[in-house]
Amino acid sequence: MVKKIFTLNAYLKEHKKAVAEKSLKKTQNEIQKRRLTGIVTTILNGRTIEYTVNMEEAETQAILDGCYVIKTDVPKTTATKEILHDRYKDLALVEHSFRTMKTGFEEIRPVYVRKESRTEGHVFVCMLAYMVLKYIWDECKDLSYTLKHIIETLDKIQYSKYPFGNKTMKLLPSELTTAQQNILNKLKIKLPVEV
Repeated sequence: MVKKIFTLNAYLKEHKKAVAEKSLKKTQNEIQKRRLTGIVTTILNGRTIEYTVNMEEAETQAILDGCYVIKTDVPKTTATKEILHDRYKDLALVEHSFRTMKTGFEEIRPVYVRKESRTEGHVFVCMLAYMVLKYIWDECKDLSYTLKHIIETLDKIQYSKYPFGNKTMKLLPSELTTAQQNILNKLKIKLPVEV
């Protein structure tokens, strides 16, 4: 705010035809917009905007910094304030889920389909994939691996196909890394003996 006042004062000094009252009004609108009314006050002294800061009021309002109010129409008999607070905090999980679907592992966007049924199908598959990712994370989060590392580690467990005459041999890796084995154990998955 102070920087804005200095800028306006410099402008008024350079431009003799500028209307000082308009600059003062701009400053007061900015103070109101930033909700600093009562903390910062401005007056016009000739062609200079002067300001004062009420530190006592600033400290009083600073007590509420970081506080928020949850307003709801849910009756008190239906849910306690603690339950409402917890449900509000759960919104962060929902936002994380959508962020994961849109840009993370699933990359739900961009969707190049025109028919509603195909869009619904695409979103359904993405939601299903998210549920699988969430299950994997819930089971493996105490292994101290990131979700990305877990997925990449599982992705490296691949079987190989070797054509041999008129037959095809399919082989799974004979040994797994420690990380792969830990993840499979947490997910309670056993690899088949034969593919």
